[in-house]
Parts: sequence; C-alpha cells; structure tokens
Amino acid sequence: MKLFKFLFFISLSLNAQAFTVGEVLKYEINLWKMTVGYSTMSVSGKTVVNGEECLVFETNAVGTPWINRFFKVDDRIKSIWNIQKKLPVYSEKKLQEGFYKRNHSVLFDLNKKTAHWEQNQISGNTDKAGVKRDGAKWVEKEGDFAKLPNEFQDILSAIYFQREYKSEVEVGKSFSIPLFDDLKLTEMKIQILRQEKLEVTINGEEKEINTIVVQPFIKTTGIFRSKGNIYIWISNDEKRMPIKITADLPLAGHVTVILKEVL
Repeated sequence: MKLFKFLFFISLSLNAQAFTVGEVLKYEINLWKMTVGYSTMSVSGKTVVNGEECLVFETNAVGTPWINRFFKVDDRIKSIWNIQKKLPVYSEKKLQEGFYKRNHSVLFDLNKKTAHWEQNQISGNTDKAGVKRDGAKWVEKEGDFAKLPNEFQDILSAIYFQREYKSEVEVGKSFSIPLFDDLKLTEMKIQILRQEKLEVTINGEEKEINTIVVQPFIKTTGIFRSKGNIYIWISNDEKRMPIKITADLPLAGHVTVILKEVL
C-alpha cells in the first residue's frame, strides 16, 4: 500500500499546536471499493541525540488478513527529527511487499552535513511471473553521502515539517524542497491545486472539513510510492493533517487512503 508525501511551505509562522507526542492518525486503505489495508502515522515519543531533543515519527501500512494470505504487506518508516534545527538526524525504512523485502537506515551528521547509510535487501526476489526465485538471499551494503544541503527533510519528517507551520494558501502556486530519500538526495515538488470541502467520518462522527488539495511529484519506495498522479487533501486549519490521499499504484490500480481515527 502506498501513501502520503505531500506538502507546501509558504511562510514560517510557528504553529505549536499542530501535533503533540502521542498523536496517532489511523487510515483505511481502499482498492476497487474494498478495504485492503490500514495505515497509522504517529508522533511516538521523544529522544535525545547528541545532547539535543528530538521527536520520533513513525508510519506503517499493513494489509488486511485476507490480503496478507497471498501478498503480505508490512511497510514501516521511522524518522528522528531534531526539534531545534527542524532537520532529521535518523531515518529508516523496512519494506515487505510480497516477496520483495528491503531495509535501510540513514544517520545524518548535521554539523558535518554528511550521511552514512546501510541497506540490506533480498536479491532475486521474483522472476517476471512473480514467483519467488531459488537462491534469493539478503545482500548488505553501506556507504556515505557528502554535502547535505542546509535545509532538507526525509520522506516522513517532511509531513510534520509542513504541519508545524501556518501558511497562506495561494492556489496555483508550486514549491519544492530537498528530500533525502532512498539513500539519495532528490527534490520534491508540490503544486497547490484548489480549496475544497470534504465530507468524511472521523472517530465515528460525520464531518465537513475545509481542505487544501495538493499534488506532490516524487519517486520513492514503500507506502509513499505511486506510478502516476497522487493527490492529497490537507485540513485547512492549524493541524494541517492529511485527510485523504488518492494514487495510482503499480500493477494494482487506483487506491484511496482516508483518515478514520485521530487519537
């Protein structure tokens, strides 16, 4: 299942009420009008890295029991984010989608502006028919990345970065941000499309929410991956929560991810 990755960055008016430790957002993943999985995104705690306080962000996507019988999905992403510098200091992905398995982690040195990464991945997961190959095995490697930019995010911390700031919506405007994802530095572009009222049921209560619809452009793996257009409805309030996501998935079709619970 593939999810969020969005945002726009306009002004830097601090919004301290956007999220707190312990917040959990629960989503339902629908494909062909059927529920095929669930996802959560949470601020799971605080920690200290190099003497500086950090927040821990986590997200995961799992298939329903009947989906997992023939195609197990368990994608997990974690980001540790320096509160003062507003930059990630650690990021990891653990992906399992059918026979495909890949884990990697990145440790960012914000003073030296470098990163050290490690990865292990199943080699020869499948043949063209999707059947597991004989002799598939874990392959491990590691490396270093030099010259990180002054401002960057990872694929998960970027969501919380945009949530922490208020911004004036200007439909039609586009933005970009440096993104360290999949062991390389890339750029995420975001287009603000429109404002829209969205009818949803959250915590069992029907609501009409004012949203901003944005379209991100990015290539990635795991729960944020899409082969085509991705659209995200973000609440147009101090929370800036992702409410709904639609995307086209490789070999699967059109998926909708919708917020169902806020804890």
